[in-house]
Amino acid sequence: MNELSPGPEGVFPTGFEPGSVIAGYRLEKKIGSGGMAMVFLARDERLPRQAAVKVLAPMLASDESFRLRFIRESQAAATVDDPHIIPVYEAGEAGGVLYIAMRYVAGGDVQGLLKRKRLLPAVQVATIVSSVASALDSAHAAGLVHRDVKPANILLDTRPGRPDHVYLSDFGLSKGALAAANLTRSGMFMGTPDYTAPEQIQGHPVSGQADQYGLACTAFELLTGEPVFMREQGMAIIYAHMSEAPPRLQSRRPDLPAAADAVLARALAKAPQDRFGSCQEFAGALRRSLDLATLPPVVLTGPDPVRAAPAVPTAVPAGAVPAGPGAGSAPAAPAPVSPAGTAPPPAAAPPVPDLGTESGPEPAAAGTAEYPSPPGSGPGGQTEPVPVPGRTRPAPAPVPAGRSISRRALLVTGAAAVPVAASAGLALWALRPSRGPRWQATVPAGQATLLAADGDLVVTAGGPAVSALDASSGRRKWSARAAGGTVAGLAVTPSAVYLALDPAADVPFIALSTGSGTRLWTEPFTSRHGLVTTDGFVYVGTSDLFAVHSGNGSPLWDIVTQLKSNMVTQDGVLYLLAAGNGSATTLRAVNSADGTQRWRVPGPDSGALATNGRVVCATGGPGSGDPGQLRAWRASDGSTLWRAGPGAYGPPAAGDGAVYAVSRNRTLTAFRAASGHRLWSHPADPRITPVVSGPVVYAGRPSGGLLALRASDGTLLWSAGQAFSTGPVVAGGSVYVSNGTTVWAFAA
Repeated sequence: MNELSPGPEGVFPTGFEPGSVIAGYRLEKKIGSGGMAMVFLARDERLPRQAAVKVLAPMLASDESFRLRFIRESQAAATVDDPHIIPVYEAGEAGGVLYIAMRYVAGGDVQGLLKRKRLLPAVQVATIVSSVASALDSAHAAGLVHRDVKPANILLDTRPGRPDHVYLSDFGLSKGALAAANLTRSGMFMGTPDYTAPEQIQGHPVSGQADQYGLACTAFELLTGEPVFMREQGMAIIYAHMSEAPPRLQSRRPDLPAAADAVLARALAKAPQDRFGSCQEFAGALRRSLDLATLPPVVLTGPDPVRAAPAVPTAVPAGAVPAGPGAGSAPAAPAPVSPAGTAPPPAAAPPVPDLGTESGPEPAAAGTAEYPSPPGSGPGGQTEPVPVPGRTRPAPAPVPAGRSISRRALLVTGAAAVPVAASAGLALWALRPSRGPRWQATVPAGQATLLAADGDLVVTAGGPAVSALDASSGRRKWSARAAGGTVAGLAVTPSAVYLALDPAADVPFIALSTGSGTRLWTEPFTSRHGLVTTDGFVYVGTSDLFAVHSGNGSPLWDIVTQLKSNMVTQDGVLYLLAAGNGSATTLRAVNSADGTQRWRVPGPDSGALATNGRVVCATGGPGSGDPGQLRAWRASDGSTLWRAGPGAYGPPAAGDGAVYAVSRNRTLTAFRAASGHRLWSHPADPRITPVVSGPVVYAGRPSGGLLALRASDGTLLWSAGQAFSTGPVVAGGSVYVSNGTTVWAFAA
C-alpha cells in the first residue's frame, strides 16, 4: 500500500483499484483526479451507503503542518450545521495518505452546468448564490474561511420529483480563520486566480469577505459565461484582481438590470471593508437587483425556466406561423425546379417557422463526485493546490513576455506568487486551454486589413500594398503595390493571388503569381461583393456576376443583375442574392460551370450568405426589411426551412449539420441546420464572423482574442489572447488573424 508509482498528474500509492479498502471504505471506481488528489466512488463497509473518498498525495501527508491543518479543518467543517455544506463523514490518515470521506453527489458541479448551458438564467444564478451564501456564513460563524469558492466546488444533488439541492464542498482544504491560524505558514497563498480576493493574493489575514469576493466572481461568471478578468496568463489574472476595476456586467449581458452592476461592484471591491457585511447580504442584494425578491424552487440541470432567455422579440409577418413546440421541424413545400437555363418566377413565401425564442435540447448531465471532476470534464478541469517554496514580495508584477503560467489551484509561499513563479518559471496553475501563436509577422500599419491564405502562402493587403508570407514561418516572400487604387477584395489559390481594386484604379482586377508576385493577367472589372474561387474558375461580383478562367482571365459567362450579397459556392453551385430592374430581391442558385439558374425564391433585400451544400443561410443586411434576421433554405430546391431573431445576428457560417451566428448581445449560437433548433451557445465578439473548419468553430472572444470551440457542443478547445480585427482564416492546418499591422498564425 505504501509503494509509490507515478499517476497521471502526480505520485500516488499503488493499490487504489476497485476492491481495495481505505479506512473502511471499499473503493469501487476512480471518478476524478488532479495534480495532488484522486477521488473515488466508494462503499462504506460499516453502513450501507456510498461515499466519495478523496485521497491526497503522500507528499502532503509528510508535511506535518499541512497534515494537522487538513485533519483539524475537515473535522471542524463536519461540525458546521448548514443544509448547503456537503456532509463530511470522516477525515484522517490511513496507509500513509490523508483522506476525507464525503457524501457522494451524482448530479455534477456547477462548472459542468455552465459548460453545458454557457449562460445561466438569472433565477438559476440567484438560487445557486443564495445557497452558497448560506453555507459560507455558517462556516464563517464557526471560524472557517473557505478560500476557494468557485463553480467547480459547488455541487448539484439531483433527484427525481424535487428541485436540485446545492452544496458547497471542499472545506477540508480551507483555512481556519481563527482556530487553525497557528497551523498555516506565514504568507501562504491558496486559491484559484479567477476567484481570489486581493487580500488573499497579498498574504494578508483573510475573513469571510474573501469568500464573498470569490462568490461574486462566481456569480459574474455564471451570468456572463466568462470569468471577471479574461487573461491568458495566470499572473495577469492576479494582477487584474489587484489593480483593475471589474468590467460592468451589462458590457457582457446588456439584457440584465443595471442595478446588478452596482451590487457586483461592491462585492468585488478591492478592500474587504468596502464589501457587504455578509455573503447572505450580498446574495439578497443580488436577488433584488435582478428583480427576484423571492426565489421559486428551480430544477437547475433541466430545461431553462421561463425567465431563462431574454429573447429578442420576433415580428411575424401575416401568414407566418408563430413559434411553438416543434416549430421549425417541418420544412415548407419545395419550390418548383426549372429547366436548365430558364428562370421560374419567384415562389410565394410559405409560412416560416419563427425560432426567435425556441430553445433546443440540452445534453444530459454526467454524474460526478464532489471534487475534483475528471480531467477535461469542464472548462479548465481540476487540480489540487501545490506547495512551492519561494519568498515574499509586496505586490504582483506583470508576467514576463513569453512566459505562460496557468490558472488553476495555487498554494505558494510568499505574499505574492507572481515574482516567485516568474523568476523560477514554474507552471503553478493549469490555464484554461490557451494557445500561443506558431509565429507572428509585422507589416506596415494598415497593410493587413485584408487576409487570405491557401497552402504555403498567407497574403495580407491594405491600401495599395500586398504582402505574401510563408505559411510555415511568417517570413515575407514578396510584396507588391497596386497602381492608382486600393485593394478591396482578396483571394488566394495554390496558383494565383487575385486582387480586386476600387473602381478608380487603372487596372481594377489583377491576378498575381503565388511564387513571385508577378502579374499573370488583368480584367477591367472590379469586385463589390467579394471573390469566390473554384478549381479552374474565379467568380467576381461587381453589380453583375462574372465568371472567368483562373489561368488566363478569359470570360466563361456573366449574368446581368444587381448583386445584393456575397457569393458562396458548394458542389458546383453558386448561391447569391440578386435583383433585376425594379424587381424584388431573390435568393438564387446557379450552376457554377455555365451560369444557368437552378432555382430562385424570395429573399431579404440584402445580406450575408453561407452554405454547407445542404442548407443555404442568410442574415438580412442593414438596408433590408429585416436586418439581422437569420434564415435558412434547402440548398437543393430553395424551400424555406426556418428563421430566427430579427435584428439579432451577424453574418453566418455553415458547417456539417449546423449553422453558426453571433448575435448583437455577444452570443455565438449553433442552430441545427435542418430545423433551426438551438444546439448550444457561447459568449463571442459580434464584430467577428465565425468560421467553421471540420469539427471546430473559430470565433472572436468578447474581451478580445480568438476562441476555438468544438462544433458539436461548443466546448472550449483553446483560446488565444491576441486581439484581432481581420480573420479568422483557416488554411493548411493553421488559423490566421490580424489586427491590421500584425499577423498571427496558430495551429488549427
